[in-house]
Amino acid sequence: MLGIPEIIKEMAEDLLQIWNEENESRYLEAILLNYSFIENILKYSLFLKITSDYARDQATTKKKNFDDETHGQFGDRMKSFCSNMTFYQAQNISLAKGLIELPLYEKIDKIRSGRNNIVHELWLYNQRNDAKKMKIELNSAIEVTIDLAETSLNLVKEINIPQLLEIEFFFPRRKEKVVGTKHHAKT
Repeated sequence: MLGIPEIIKEMAEDLLQIWNEENESRYLEAILLNYSFIENILKYSLFLKITSDYARDQATTKKKNFDDETHGQFGDRMKSFCSNMTFYQAQNISLAKGLIELPLYEKIDKIRSGRNNIVHELWLYNQRNDAKKMKIELNSAIEVTIDLAETSLNLVKEINIPQLLEIEFFFPRRKEKVVGTKHHAKT
């Protein structure tokens, strides 16, 4: 099973190959991949920040009735919350929580705006055949991806999370309750 560092490394290698070979036919694919990754890594990093801050607060204040099940329930709620938030919400909450600084926030805002334009096909229609502009856009997206990947990897190292938690955020497994028990079956 690949962890976040391995996924980031593979994606970086793919992007570097497209960049180095100046594979113009794959610029749009690479830009869209970056946009998606940026949004997801931002949400994932925010999830890590919120849950680690919560756990640290619980440990510091020595809350009574705090056990693995309570922590798991909070983690599940935050995973759902972060996964379902909009890119704009993730960007703003990340700034408010101190996960990202204002310069990175502004870069992300440009990426988010560019992503929205592509989704609405305005930018794509005007720029799709201009390899120079596409390469500039790809470069901007790669820079933000690198900054966010570094932020996320540093956070993973800081809180020392298991690899399973890394990958389950991006590829969650469905859980079904077994009637009459607290155990869950994985499907």
